[in-house]
Amino acid sequence: MPYEMDTSPTEQIAAEKDETIDLLRIVALFAAEWRTGLLAALLTFVIAAVAIARIPAQYEATAVILPKDQGGGSSSNLASFFTGVKPSNNYVSLLVSRTLRDDVVRRAELLKYFDYRSAEAARGRLYAMTKIFSADTITILVRDKDAAMAARIANAYVGALESLQETMANAQADLQRKFFEQQLQKEKDALTVAEQDLEQTQLGLGIVEASTQTQIGLGAIANTRAAITNMQVQLAALLQGSTEQNPEVQRLRSQISQLQAQEHQLESSGGGGSGVGAASPAGKMPRVNLENARKQREVRYHEGLVSSLANHYETLRLGAGTSNNTFDVIDPAIVPEFPTWPPRRLFLEGAAGGALLVGVLAIAVQLLLRRILADPVQRTHLYSIKQNVRWRR
Repeated sequence: MPYEMDTSPTEQIAAEKDETIDLLRIVALFAAEWRTGLLAALLTFVIAAVAIARIPAQYEATAVILPKDQGGGSSSNLASFFTGVKPSNNYVSLLVSRTLRDDVVRRAELLKYFDYRSAEAARGRLYAMTKIFSADTITILVRDKDAAMAARIANAYVGALESLQETMANAQADLQRKFFEQQLQKEKDALTVAEQDLEQTQLGLGIVEASTQTQIGLGAIANTRAAITNMQVQLAALLQGSTEQNPEVQRLRSQISQLQAQEHQLESSGGGGSGVGAASPAGKMPRVNLENARKQREVRYHEGLVSSLANHYETLRLGAGTSNNTFDVIDPAIVPEFPTWPPRRLFLEGAAGGALLVGVLAIAVQLLLRRILADPVQRTHLYSIKQNVRWRR
């Protein structure tokens, strides 16, 4: 067996110290290269500061609108578009629509401002520079390097929204007017048919004024019955002192017979006349009056529909030129005085921290290179790597 030499405790402690990291020695090495770190940090900070200074200033212009409450009896034609949904959500959908952005591009002359020929490119640029915040109110925020242009674009959004909702309201009103116009004409035709039907019924039944004619017929029957009763009383009184051969008795009986025949005729044929205006027979009066009432009710029904539809149609026609705005402009956009982007102070603080980190890394790289170059074996490896990665012709 080979001979093994025992090591003392002092030598073991020294070996363990060699294997541990000596932080104090590392700090001393970094401190010795402070000039390199400072130079790298200063150079990095200067480059970052120049880049931050060259970032163009951005101005933010805001316009704030307040949707109106469409649930409280509003007569706006656009109200149905917002029924059951929070109004601000629908306005946000309109504000980001292609139609409205095209109108904003036209109003603010963004094709000329951006020097674009493509409307799609202008819409994309407009979308990137716009933010819309929705709560109880809607805030339209536009950021641009030109403060006046930012305010112009924000106000163009408001104008385009007014134009779009007015167009939608007018289109809906046109549809409603056409619908009511068609229904009105249909009901007018139905009213004409009902009136003609009533006329034919009255001609067929001889009805002019059903209630008056009924009263006249019933009155004639009542008068005839009263006359018959009166003559029967006279006949009874006369028979107490006379016989049947008495001429007066015969005359009364003849008159009574005539009146009874007249009563029968009134009850069966309505007064002996069948022309228009004659009283109806008493037995037919309920049916005649009911038929006449049905026809008159049909006419009144169509008259009511025609009147209601005509009122709605006139309301829509007269309101065609009125304003249909369903929102109020709380704050129109004004030209901002101070830029809001970039936050240069925050960027400079971040650049300073990054520069310090770059300085520390520069020192670490320099120390690493020195250690590699001081080792012959490592230099051989570096030479081998250089030969392998060299561009071969």
